[in-house]
This record gives sequence, structure tokens and C-alpha cells, in this order.
Amino acid sequence: MDKHCYGCGVILQDKDMNKPGYVSDINKEEHVLCQRCFKMKNYNQYHSHYMEAKDFTSLLAKTIKPKNLVVLVVDLTDINASFSKNILNIIKDNPILIVASKRDLILKSVKDKKLIMYLYALGKKLNLNIKDIVISSALKKYNVDDILEGIFEYYNHKDVYITGITNVGKSSIVNALLNSVEGSNSNDKITTSNYPGTTLDTIEIPLEDAFLIDTPGIVETSQMIHYVDIKDYKYLTNNKEIKAINFQLNPEQSVYIGGLARFDFISGEKTGFAFYFNNKLKLHRTKLDNADALYDNHLDDNELIPKATSISNIDDFKSYEYTLTDEKVDIVINGLGWISFTGNKQHIKILVPKHVFVSLRKALI
Repeated sequence: MDKHCYGCGVILQDKDMNKPGYVSDINKEEHVLCQRCFKMKNYNQYHSHYMEAKDFTSLLAKTIKPKNLVVLVVDLTDINASFSKNILNIIKDNPILIVASKRDLILKSVKDKKLIMYLYALGKKLNLNIKDIVISSALKKYNVDDILEGIFEYYNHKDVYITGITNVGKSSIVNALLNSVEGSNSNDKITTSNYPGTTLDTIEIPLEDAFLIDTPGIVETSQMIHYVDIKDYKYLTNNKEIKAINFQLNPEQSVYIGGLARFDFISGEKTGFAFYFNNKLKLHRTKLDNADALYDNHLDDNELIPKATSISNIDDFKSYEYTLTDEKVDIVINGLGWISFTGNKQHIKILVPKHVFVSLRKALI
């Protein structure tokens, strides 16, 4: 009978240390971590997840049964990317319990009720069968019991699937649930990390007369994290409340967001912009007519860091352009953050690496 790594769910093997699931001694009776999970857990060393993005999606489609309850974990700091079409196409006919994670990173002044209403409205727009929404934080153990209550209310004595894109905090939520059920002394915890693709296969957790099945995170290629070097992940993973950095900008001014993206205010009246990004990212304001040269002049220094691995000069960026109407909006860069302001016919351009997605939404805050 196959043994599975309790950290990532992969089938264990002792033949090839360069393939997933390797352990030096597969005959140990106790639960075992594969080499990859052991190094991530104990040494924070990342090793490739061995699978392509399409492989994770294919595994999810084969795993989730129609009509069974799905716990969809979404990241409050990256809502747009969290509602990935790759997941929604699979779970569109399932009842859904949304768990909005990382509440501790959103301003305390924003009430849970407002976040819930925001997510309900988005779910309705996407035609999702939402049974309930729980605002939670695994780090703060916030509303974990509410997640359990929701699961038991809607699971209908069938297996429950917990899913989400990579890095939404899914495995941390599952571990918080395990702690809530088993007590804080349980040692068998799912591997968590800041790296995408940590869970490689399904992990089954007993749930009275059914199982809570943790599925691998879906790789959402529209997120910025897939286009930076591993050493720069720290600029994209937040561990503190995200506070806005405010700029009063005149037209024909630009703001670099590290070296990863650029915000151009092309025309319109002087406007206040709130930038919600990782606190480690340096924002650099400059004149629009100087912005292209500024990037190319600082390719080899630390003035604009980090930089995307796919960008060698300013011409490698892809641009999105918007002309705004009269409402408060966010311009969202998947996996990076968002810029909030009140629209008033401003003409805006955003530069990002190719494949990173930018979108407009009603203001979250």
C-alpha cells in the first residue's frame, strides 16, 4: 500500500532523490515527511514542485465530486486572483463555503460585514452557489471555529474539498482546523510555506463520517510571484497589516512599485492615490517623461528592486490603460497589490510583466 507524505500528500518513494516524494527510509512506521517538505519546514529551503500549472488543475478536476461541499479559500489581499477561472470552472455546480483568509493583513477599520458583502456581490456576479462566507485569519486563529461550524452545517455527510490558488493560506487554514479539532499538541501538520505549489497531492483528514480533503493549490499564472526570483518572494508575501502609502499626483507623473510595475498618471485633475502594497516595496515617484529612462538607467543597481526575471529593459513591460468614471475604484495587480482612488476622468496606464493581470474593481476599502 502506498505511503503518502503528510506534509504535501505526495506518494513516498526511496529510489530517486530528484523526484517527488523521496525519503531515505520508507519503512518507518510513523508518519513521514518527504525530503522536500522536511527541508521547507526545517530549513526554509524551497525545491521545485515538479508539476506544471495544468497538472494541478487536472488533479483538482479529477478529485472534486459534483454536488459535494467545496471550501474555497480566498486571499483578502489578492481577491481578484483568488477567484481563478481554473478553479471556478471546476466548482461552478458545487455548494461553496468561502473562507476569506489573512484578515490580519487588512485594516482593522474595515468591518468584517463589509468584506462579506463585497464577497457575496462578487460571488453573485460569478454565479457561484455560495452557502456562507467566513472571514478568517489562521495566524490569529480568528473565526476558525466558524469555519468548522459551516463545514458541518453544509457537508451533508459527504466528503468536503478545500481548494484555492497557491499562497492564499489554504494549508495554514487546514492546520488551524486541525488544531481546533485535535488540540495544539498535534505534530502532523500540512507543510506551509511562502512558495507556490507546496501541496502536491490530496491530503485526507477524517471528518466524522466523511473526509476533509485538502487539494493542491492551483497555480494562477496571472500572479506576480511567478515572475520574480525566489530570493525576492519576501517582497510579495505580507506578514503585517498592509497600510496605504499616499501620493498626491499631478498629471504626467509616474510611480514605480519596486522594479516590478509602474503607475502612470497621464492626464486629469490632481488626484490622491493610495498604494496598498507590501511594506518592503519601495515606491519611487518621477516625471512621466523621465520614467522610461529611469528604469533602464537603474537595471544594475538597487534603486528599483526587485525586478521581474522576464524584464531586461523597459520595452519588455506590457501596458494596461484606463479612463476612469466618477466612482471610487481599485486598480489591482494580481499577486502584488492595488491602487485606490476616486475616479474623475483620469487617464491611467499600468506597466507590468507579460502574463501578469491587471483589472479594475469597486474599491475594497
